[in-house]
Amino acid sequence: MNSVYRNIFRAIHEGRWLSIEYRNKEQQISRYWIGIYDLDPKKRTLKVEGMHLGKYTTQTYETIYMDAILSSAIVEGTYCPVNQSLVRDIYQNPHKYKSIFDHTVNLKILNYLESCSRMDTVPYYSDFELIRYLDRESFQGQDYELSEEQFQMIVRYFQYQTAKKQGHEGKLKLQQLAMNVLSIHTSRGLYVLAYRKLQLDVRKRTLRPGEEIMICTEYAIDGVKEHVRRFLDAEEYELLKDFEKNQEEIKECIKNHGKQVLEVDDMPYLIGLGMDIILDLHKEYEAVIDMYQNQKVTVPLRAFFGEGPKLLAEALKAGAAVEAVVTAQGVDLPGLDGLWRAEVPAELLNSLCGTRTPQGVLFLAGMPSLAPPERVEGGRWLILDGLQDPGNVGAIWRTADALGADGLLLVHRCADPFSPKTVRATMGAWFRLPVCEGEEEALPEKIFRRGKKRI
Repeated sequence: MNSVYRNIFRAIHEGRWLSIEYRNKEQQISRYWIGIYDLDPKKRTLKVEGMHLGKYTTQTYETIYMDAILSSAIVEGTYCPVNQSLVRDIYQNPHKYKSIFDHTVNLKILNYLESCSRMDTVPYYSDFELIRYLDRESFQGQDYELSEEQFQMIVRYFQYQTAKKQGHEGKLKLQQLAMNVLSIHTSRGLYVLAYRKLQLDVRKRTLRPGEEIMICTEYAIDGVKEHVRRFLDAEEYELLKDFEKNQEEIKECIKNHGKQVLEVDDMPYLIGLGMDIILDLHKEYEAVIDMYQNQKVTVPLRAFFGEGPKLLAEALKAGAAVEAVVTAQGVDLPGLDGLWRAEVPAELLNSLCGTRTPQGVLFLAGMPSLAPPERVEGGRWLILDGLQDPGNVGAIWRTADALGADGLLLVHRCADPFSPKTVRATMGAWFRLPVCEGEEEALPEKIFRRGKKRI
């Protein structure tokens, strides 16, 4: 899977527009922003809302060929409605999308870690150029309608920032349009405690506030990092866990904190925020994806994610290389001595799992090699030819294990043996019965050397 496909995956799941270079049937190359509505994995086409970057006009394109996209980049700060049916289909039927999105769960984890890296930065007030073209005082907290001049200015600015990000080296500087929710005016400057991200709705030509309120427990004023505990004591700090419910109480607590607070402001005006990211994980992960695509992945990177306490128990019993375990808070899981373990909120863990009813346990295990051995052991190998349903592959896998087979061989692009649906369907046989992938022309030499029968 190349970086274009990864960006398509991210745009679909996060609701972002993509900046692309596209070669049409006449071999002409044009630049567009596209918002993805649907994807046909068989035809390898997209249905999109497209905006020509030279004309600033938008229209719906029923067929965009994925393989004609020469380059792509996520346009940060944009909004496109997420097709939830498509998102569910990708996770429930990964075999349909295997030629485009290989190892979808790993992709989701990489995107999640990249988001965490950005959330871990300390924001600061940034009165960047774009803010000066917007009437920040007339903003009322709802969608901000843009004039044609403002819309084109924002598009040019976002495209410039996107191109700048693609070519950057070293520290990455991000700038975010935001709506103030609660700010603290101090003698040293403004501390933005809570804000909503503002996203550019390209189709409607508006700036729309995000649904989630972002809380800044740390904030930089004049280059000096401050912590919100300067304005809230330990008991009051707990109110931030449910900010929307406790907003008025938080406001009063800050007001009564002392002379260092000049004013507490909850008016919904436009602000600009800056964030400095020391290490851009997006670029780092592009290198990882290239290694996967070129089949040059080093052993520490060859890993997959499994779900559930029963599957984890089977993995440990079989002596699998379990690298890490993540559990929901409150889940009691004994017998994990010597393993790296982390507890996270249940909502966060559920967002990473591929099942509708997560069991509170996610673990990382090393992938064995799928290359067929030069010399096979035993005489009962089961061959699956082009079976693409992961549930069926997993069910046959566990049946073969129960009947005492020596191994399983997958040919002609079967379902991904590492997909969560396949692993779950094996019910633990994944860790007991070896599996290999190979081309049929290689089988007579490797599998039938001693006259074994093909069934």
